Amino acid sequence: MNRNNLAAWARQRIDEARRASPNLIAPSGDAFMVWGTIGSCGYISAEGDVYLEEDTMDPVPGTFIFRRDERARRQVLFFAARRYPELSAYLPKRSGGDPDCAACIGTGWRSAGEHKIFCETCDGRGWIDMASSGGAA
Repeated sequence: MNRNNLAAWARQRIDEARRASPNLIAPSGDAFMVWGTIGSCGYISAEGDVYLEEDTMDPVPGTFIFRRDERARRQVLFFAARRYPELSAYLPKRSGGDPDCAACIGTGWRSAGEHKIFCETCDGRGWIDMASSGGAA
């Protein structure tokens, strides 16, 4: 899928959500929430823009920042692809020389007691992209 396909996918979901689940539409009305948890939500806009909305909790809850960087994009798509498998086409592909992530032992998840949390070292991939890391694993 290319960006135009992603935009079409989002527009279809926005139209469906208007009828069935309006709470899945961003307050701006132009994006579909593909993933959400306490303090953050991931959206794909009708233009194919992928972004992360985070509550900074500073100084009070309800102060949001919007991240549109490549790392935020990967994080949103990583979680979104668990619910919408067709979005996995937008995730980075592993090349033969990319090593497992040492921080999560190649799983994409780290342990926090009995809970598993998203590995921020590898952005949930379970491996380090040598091309984008400049060769540093």
